[in-house]
Order: sequence, then structure tokens, then C-alpha cells
Amino acid sequence: GPSARWGHAMVYDTALNRVVLFGGFVGTNWLDDTWILSGNTWTQLTVPGAPARRQHAMAYDSTLGRVVLFGGYNNNALGDTWVLSGNSWNQITGPGPAARYDHAMTYDSPRNRVVLFGGASASHWLGDTWVLSDNGWGQFTGPGPSVRHDHAMAYDSAMSRVVVFGGYSGSRYLGDTWVFE
Repeated sequence: GPSARWGHAMVYDTALNRVVLFGGFVGTNWLDDTWILSGNTWTQLTVPGAPARRQHAMAYDSTLGRVVLFGGYNNNALGDTWVLSGNSWNQITGPGPAARYDHAMTYDSPRNRVVLFGGASASHWLGDTWVLSDNGWGQFTGPGPSVRHDHAMAYDSAMSRVVVFGGYSGSRYLGDTWVFE
């Protein structure tokens, strides 16, 4: 299976009934490997994909049947979007969120969109919200949480909303809860 690491991301692919793990960091090594956990067996995908990184975010888009990966860090904040459909990684180009790491993403299934919030860039903390649909990235301009990174985000299917909790603002730890509907 995968080597020891930190700063990686994992997501569950419901269409293919598998867990997908990508990237991370160990020692002085940036990782760009993709691992699949199907049942109790890890298998490494040996197809080219996103460059090595850590502190990125991933979400599973169940409408389009794809894993979405955005951003991360590799000596610089990254601002690229990659999708894994089946066993093939492809980059999505076009306008989108600024480069960042330590952000969070989840999939909002009734609205058919991946939601991204916050994170850190090379020079400041971020508090912007972006949505990715089959039309590409778009920025949400309504009110939202204050700037933060290292927060948690999940989709609450019982209440049909995205929930953000906690994080770090650059000067203090946060314990607030926000919902995006």
C-alpha cells in the first residue's frame, strides 16, 4: 500500500466503490502517487496525473462520476484543478480560484457542484467560496465565514447544506459553524 505520509487527501468514489488517495509529503519528498483502496487491497495507479503536492483538497462529484482535486503546496501555493475519471487524470483549465493550500472542499449533490472554501496563499489567509459545476469554476459573492485555513467542511444531506467548522485565522483558533445552502 501507500508509504507513510502527511498532507495527502482521500475521497470515496461511489460509482466505482473505492477510496482514492493522492499525494502528500514525507521527509523531503513531495508525492504525486495515486492509490486506490478497493475492499482491503491497495493498488497504485501508474497513469500520469497532477504534479506532486501536499495540503490539497479533493471531493467526489457524484453527478459527473469524477474525483476533483484542487490546489495544494509544493514550495509554492498551487491553483490547478485535476479530475480523475475512472483511472485517468485530466487537468481542467480556465479561470478558477487563486492558488492555495489548507482549504476544504465537499460535494453539494442536490445542486450538482463542488464547493471550495478558504485556505492560505503565499501571503495571506483566504475567505472566498468557489463552486465547480460542469460549466467550470464560479465565485460565490454572498456573505460567508471569515478568512481561515485548516478548517473542516462536509455536506449534510439531511439538511441539504454545506457545513464549515473551525480553522485558524492567522491569529486565533476558530470554533464557529457556518452553513452554505
